[in-house]
Amino acid sequence: MRSGNVAQRFGGAQVSKRALSDSTESMHPVTVGALFVLQTFHVLFLSLHDWIPLGNLNDPKAVRATIPGHKLLAATLISTAPFAFGLAASTVYLAKPYPSWLLNWLGISYAILFLGELQAWWIPYLFLPKPARAARYQAMFGGTHAFLPVKRDKAEYAARDPSHWDARHLVCVSRADGAGG
Repeated sequence: MRSGNVAQRFGGAQVSKRALSDSTESMHPVTVGALFVLQTFHVLFLSLHDWIPLGNLNDPKAVRATIPGHKLLAATLISTAPFAFGLAASTVYLAKPYPSWLLNWLGISYAILFLGELQAWWIPYLFLPKPARAARYQAMFGGTHAFLPVKRDKAEYAARDPSHWDARHLVCVSRADGAGG
């Protein structure tokens, strides 16, 4: 079997090379290059943002004060690994069309990243607050630049979920007594 015969490698099925990698072949080279640069930036930022100060975008000292160094290193390696692998594979195929497995890898890994961001940041911020997580994030990221307004009103959090009526009532009572903040 010749290594260049795609149909034989796929059990005799009539699969062309074009069908396997049509997505990047049809993209403009500048687009592929721009996506590669963004991917590189993402991997660098993901791997370094908890370790190297980046002005008011991060606070590595606060992060390390909240999370022990060995746990932070493990979390950095685990969270960076799939994207570093994707970047390495993208580097290998930069001058040629990406194979379908690489497109799938990149699509799935970035979709999982997006879902993780929704779960960790956006859903708690917009709909379902998690006070313990918010306190931990405040300790780690309180000194950084805020892109969205800080939600400090406890009654606003409690009002979103009727099961927290008692908490909302206590906040309102404590404010009426002058004890609330």
